[in-house]
Amino acid sequence: MYSLTFHPIDEDLTALIQVAIRDASQHVEVAEKLQQLRVLCGDLPGSGWVQPQDPRVLLRFLIARKCDVERALDMLHSVLEWRQENATSMLSSWGKSDQGKHEKFDLYWKPLGYAGLDHEGDPVFYERVGQNDLQGLLNCNQEFIREHSIYNAECVFASLELARRKNLKKGSSRGFQLTVVVDLDGLDLSFMDRHALAMLQMVGRVESDNYPEGLKRVIIIRPPWIFPLIWRVCRPFLDQGTIDKIEVVHEGETTETLLRHIPAKHVPKALGGEWFDGDDDYCARFIAPGGTIPQEIIDMTFPDA
Repeated sequence: MYSLTFHPIDEDLTALIQVAIRDASQHVEVAEKLQQLRVLCGDLPGSGWVQPQDPRVLLRFLIARKCDVERALDMLHSVLEWRQENATSMLSSWGKSDQGKHEKFDLYWKPLGYAGLDHEGDPVFYERVGQNDLQGLLNCNQEFIREHSIYNAECVFASLELARRKNLKKGSSRGFQLTVVVDLDGLDLSFMDRHALAMLQMVGRVESDNYPEGLKRVIIIRPPWIFPLIWRVCRPFLDQGTIDKIEVVHEGETTETLLRHIPAKHVPKALGGEWFDGDDDYCARFIAPGGTIPQEIIDMTFPDA
């Protein structure tokens, strides 16, 4: 999916802004700023999902920089430069062996998967964060971890692009952002390890600096007793825009909250919905289960494996 071919799409800006910006009083100002940014980006080259002639792409950068055109342009330049040195060069140099390694690693990290659409028609992903094997991740080649975080982000933005194209065929501008359900069941003290926190901070920085405004909402479910401690440590690493999108669900309200945002057919039976796969109530064929990383997978992450 990361190898999807992107190209600028000229879509209905009014409809797009209405989807992306909930406050109607800001629509006129955002449209004006977006037009200013489009003029400034007319000659910039494209790189993967970052297509400077595409208004949807520019709107992500504009929102990320609070409608400051100059700062949005600076961020766009920075991301294009970063992609040339990282994402573009990395992905273009991959052979089938590299791709195969990352596809195998997908089962363990990140343990996530696409699960259909929310009530508004935007993609839904589930991420089983509590099932991460942090010690196993720390035993892996950390450069591979960094590359895999880029690979993950590229796949997610490719999913958004596919959702966009499907919606445009139906006359809709949905698919601008994702709803992500973060399941913390299984979270333990390993998440307080300073090396683990440094690794997660590195991954979070790659995503927030180079893949702006992909999230519509984050629903955190089944937080264990240790969550407030971990949240206190991790919160400073997040920008306020991301924090504002996070909803932490209280015990006993998981199913009710999920169904308020997501149709029952796209909520796993394990979480109170109607979606199951045979006798698997968490649909592991579609949502990676995570768990202990086998030694052969850890070994695979090192060069010449």
